[in-house]
Amino acid sequence: MKSEKYTKARGQWKQDQIDSELHRIKKHFERGDIENLYRYIYVRHSWIYKTILDHKLKSKLKIAKKILLVGSGMYPYSLLDMYKRFPDKSYYGLEISESFCKLARKIIDKTPTNVKIINADAFEFDYSDFGIDDMIFISCDVESEKTIEQIVKTSEAQFWVCAPYEKVWMFNLLSK
Repeated sequence: MKSEKYTKARGQWKQDQIDSELHRIKKHFERGDIENLYRYIYVRHSWIYKTILDHKLKSKLKIAKKILLVGSGMYPYSLLDMYKRFPDKSYYGLEISESFCKLARKIIDKTPTNVKIINADAFEFDYSDFGIDDMIFISCDVESEKTIEQIVKTSEAQFWVCAPYEKVWMFNLLSK
């Protein structure tokens, strides 16, 4: 696949994800049941937990105090899922889009969670508040190489690219 086609396909996959999430969120806002976005998180969207299971990280999870998702988006369902499973942790979402952060906060405000959404660029963010026992997960639609460089530069935290992993959009494209 040529570079231009690859870039276009990746962009289309990202837009499809955004459209899908916006549709789901809009539906709940229209019905006045935004809290159901927290109550009914689909297991197939539990990407942080799936990553923990896939990489056999439960022992690391036990000692982690903070969990960060880089690229948390407008509907941070994976963080909400983790809070439901492990409410004793502190959860953070890092998102570059200010409008996505505002929407995520509106959803979170309707939940009992302690998820904090941070509006910042992952390539420039100072991860020093996350220590060696904390866990950082990088969304599959974030440029992980530059993000990892910044995490390593500014923190001792451990990090993983989150399921469904980096190239899921390519698989979706090829299976069409």
